[in-house]
Amino acid sequence: CNERKNTMVGLLTIVHTKAGKKQQANTDQREQPIPLDQELTRVFLNGMASNGTDKLWVSDFSAKKIYELNVADLAAPTSSIVVANTTSTPNGLTYDAANNRLVMVSWGANASIKAIDLSTYTLSVITTTNLGNCDGVDHDSYGNYYVSSWSPNAITKFSNDFTTSSTVTVAG
Repeated sequence: CNERKNTMVGLLTIVHTKAGKKQQANTDQREQPIPLDQELTRVFLNGMASNGTDKLWVSDFSAKKIYELNVADLAAPTSSIVVANTTSTPNGLTYDAANNRLVMVSWGANASIKAIDLSTYTLSVITTTNLGNCDGVDHDSYGNYYVSSWSPNAITKFSNDFTTSSTVTVAG
């Protein structure tokens, strides 16, 4: 289960394998399910990103899908599938506001890093790496991206255009 503090609406959002949950931060209010597309079975909800105001995106590791959750109305949040087939196993996600896209890392050997255009929901490959089993991705205020991987067991820094990379840290 992944957790991410959703500060835009004071929620702690938790992704379980079968449904998203929301809980008011700093209160005793119990978690409430966020409805996802009920026609499909979600097998392994995993990576999560937020735009900081009203949208959450969640990767489905097993079904190779990306869901978008609109939480503008917390009493009636909505969800939809925005990428029905990521063609690789999606794992980590991060929201890139400057380019109106999600950046997604994939599980597997020579894992690709992909972009999802949030205007069209078009999926494209940014780069293919020599990393294996990428698990998470985030970026800093300078536009650099950081990818965690299991092979090597490290965090790799990529330039804002993904043309250069360097190992930031190695476990051990």
